[in-house]
Amino acid sequence: MKVINQFNSAEDLLLNTSFREWVLKKGDTASNAFWNKWAMENTHQSNSLNTAKAIILSVAAHNKSITDEELEAEIKAIQKRAVSLSFKTENNFGKSENKNPVFSMAKKVAGIAAIFVLAAGLWYFLQSAQSSNTAVSSYENFNKANNDATLEYINNTDTVQSVSFPDGSTALLSKKSKLSYVNEQVKNFYNRAVYLEGEAFFNVTKNPDKPFIVYTNDIVTKVLGTSFRVKAYGSDKQSTVIVKTGKVSVYKKKNFDKALLKPNALTDGLLITPNQQAIYNNEVLQKSIVDKPVVAAPVLPGAFEFYEAPLADVLAKLEDSYCIHIIYDKEIIASCSITAKLGTESFYDKLKLLCKSVNATYEIVDGNVVITSHGCN
Repeated sequence: MKVINQFNSAEDLLLNTSFREWVLKKGDTASNAFWNKWAMENTHQSNSLNTAKAIILSVAAHNKSITDEELEAEIKAIQKRAVSLSFKTENNFGKSENKNPVFSMAKKVAGIAAIFVLAAGLWYFLQSAQSSNTAVSSYENFNKANNDATLEYINNTDTVQSVSFPDGSTALLSKKSKLSYVNEQVKNFYNRAVYLEGEAFFNVTKNPDKPFIVYTNDIVTKVLGTSFRVKAYGSDKQSTVIVKTGKVSVYKKKNFDKALLKPNALTDGLLITPNQQAIYNNEVLQKSIVDKPVVAAPVLPGAFEFYEAPLADVLAKLEDSYCIHIIYDKEIIASCSITAKLGTESFYDKLKLLCKSVNATYEIVDGNVVITSHGCN
């Protein structure tokens, strides 16, 4: 085992067998004591520690069939490519380290690039291995990889089951659904990562520094703090994410590992807002509006009553109330006005009535409403 001061990067940690065993709760007593002490005494290495842990847990969740020997061999092979990249980068900047301040920056860039090569290489390796083991679900792989280190909730009742997480977040687990997360995270709940098979409604405590992540067989949902529903039964080909409040970012499972390098970013996935949903089917992930949009912001009585109001103002009121983007040509509808007393009609009925009154049509495109009009006389 390396001595404590020789672990200076996530790469060093990833390449250490005892570290990987510690993360996966497979180490012996002495090894566990060593790494617990190392983590406490090297808080300045928390970024490297967290990056390495996230990659290892992702490896375990992706595919249990990969043996430690196979993973060790692949890491060493990728390390050689990373070291080669770092060496070439340094050589390209010459040997004048003290005279050229750019050289120091180049070394830092080379180190970051080496870690990226390592993470990307592991991602590619896992995807190749996973293609030959698709019969076993990610949920089952996760539980097997962590053995007794998981807390699992299985709802075999006919009612919704409430689940509370250590960070204050909650989930309402639907019938015939199950959910797991790593028991070693009960104290700190570091990754805020859960694994779902079935359906659950999540209400997530906001923490900008630690996104909450929900894994399913085909998609991954990443949030900073919001409420949303995930539906992904193992027997269904289609998976759905519906947002009630806030924003979530949804990824294809095979693309999510790339997002590990951007822990606080939401814009690198399919961004979903209230009254929108992400639907994954036949390996296609797309955005749409939910079947029954609800008013997302409080409205006063009579809020949808209009008298000779400009159509643009009416559409803006509808957009703000339902948090659904409505696209139209302002110049074309500039002469259109609306007199209407709307109230409890559904969002789509309101749209139909408005469009009919000005001889316009609408369609849903990528989670937005697009209105087509030829103007008003």
